[in-house]
Amino acid sequence: MEIRNFRLFLNIIWNIYLLNPLYALNCFSFKTFTHFNLKKISEFNQFKPIQNMENSTKKTNTIDRKDFLKQVGTGFGAIILMNCIQACSSSEIPDPTPPVVTGKLDFTVDINMAANAALKTKGGFIVNKDKNVIIARTNDDAFIAVSSKCTHQQVELAFKGAANNFECPLHGSQFDTTGKVTKGPAGSALTKYNTTFTANTGVVRIFE
Repeated sequence: MEIRNFRLFLNIIWNIYLLNPLYALNCFSFKTFTHFNLKKISEFNQFKPIQNMENSTKKTNTIDRKDFLKQVGTGFGAIILMNCIQACSSSEIPDPTPPVVTGKLDFTVDINMAANAALKTKGGFIVNKDKNVIIARTNDDAFIAVSSKCTHQQVELAFKGAANNFECPLHGSQFDTTGKVTKGPAGSALTKYNTTFTANTGVVRIFE
């Protein structure tokens, strides 16, 4: 009798799981339920699929959670990787317009400055000791520039406005306005540089 009641109870439970609640309610009675021995549940294998179903559900939820965390971790890692790539790429981009260093002499002189005031007068000159260049204003009102050291013994030259030439004060070597030797003992010419003059600003440019 108890076996039959237990099977009936399992039939009711099974129909509830199969979404047939109306059939289960028609078959079920409170009296039948009170005669049912709950201790017999563990003795029947029919009840195990229900437990397996619950365990399967829990297992499925656990797998889904792991997959979710794995996807989040992958996405987060991809974002960090992209930022690193962009940062590295940004730091390795070369300067599109690097400065051109030619090594050639190129500078300017403002004759309105007190240190360069001698160039305001014809026959005047100045020596740029940093560049080793002598700049002179000739009697023809032209600006000329040559290397400032005599090629004989590297003595600093001076410009002679009356003679319109460069002269060494130590041994008397002389050079014309192009740097050519006109009198020894110097045997080599001076280096001559190009010059331009902007009258409205009073700036002389000396360059190679």
